[in-house]
Amino acid sequence: MRLWAAALVILLPATLAAEPTDSIPGGHWIANGELSFTDIAGNKSLSLLTTGLGAKLENDSHYEVSLTGSAQYGRSDGDVAVASVKGEFNLRLRPTRRISPFVRTTAAHDAIRNLNVRMSMAAGAEFNLITDGPSSVTVGLAMLQDYESRALPEGSTDPASLSSTRFNLQFRGSTPLRPGVEVSHTSQLEPVAGNLDDYLLSSRTSLKVALTDALAFQTSYTFNRDATPPPGVTYHNDRTLTTGLVVTLK
Repeated sequence: MRLWAAALVILLPATLAAEPTDSIPGGHWIANGELSFTDIAGNKSLSLLTTGLGAKLENDSHYEVSLTGSAQYGRSDGDVAVASVKGEFNLRLRPTRRISPFVRTTAAHDAIRNLNVRMSMAAGAEFNLITDGPSSVTVGLAMLQDYESRALPEGSTDPASLSSTRFNLQFRGSTPLRPGVEVSHTSQLEPVAGNLDDYLLSSRTSLKVALTDALAFQTSYTFNRDATPPPGVTYHNDRTLTTGLVVTLK
């Protein structure tokens, strides 16, 4: 919490004081929704539902505020195999400048990985390497504080909650392959400060094909790795391949 307080005190006044408040025009909203469903039956059965919602308030010269939420639920041979929910709030200042300060908070729940809740708060800066034209490449560096509450197996002597200070390294890029077809990728690496072998890694690669101005067909591959998973969880990696529809309202 002290990290967040310091970041807000330093970043927000320094960025906004350079221009009078009444000279900052309002932005415009963009909303999107994503839905995919997989159902396989045979020697093995699998059903997986993935949903996502997002809203973004943009003012290219001054700020960008985004809210996203996603949920996954799946069953395999009658047993729950996936049950997770995640939400994120992100504020970027001067998003089109070469250096863009940001603050971000996330919250997640994953019943299969024994996570009651994982919350994180990050403050840092993004470096926009490519912004001209239809392609974009951005890298970022931040300090992050997280809190994790875990559902411990019976007899475990591990602590039920943990708090860690982490580095946050991120990459984001997108480019059109041809008109109406875009590929994008995001990655985040979060090692614990003082123990780089304890890290979280997440990445998502998507191929989106526009069907209309508001509707697109999207295929996404998501990879998550927890180098030190909660007690009772024996696997480190999660992989998900989804195909579904994305609706965008501007």
